[in-house]
Amino acid sequence: MFRHTAASFLLAATGNLKLTAQQLGHSSIQTTANIYAHVDEAQRLQAAEILSQPIAQFLPKDLAN
Repeated sequence: MFRHTAASFLLAATGNLKLTAQQLGHSSIQTTANIYAHVDEAQRLQAAEILSQPIAQFLPKDLAN
């Protein structure tokens, strides 16, 4: 369980999957991404907000808010 927690914390803090994989001693980032790194609801909401910002500039003003 500690490796999953460490991977999730490192990935959330750095956003760097390769760094996280190296810190955990994985030879492949796929191992880290598919098994150890978990995303929580706050991270999903943050990603949605980040993605909505550039898209909102192309929407009519009444839809962007």
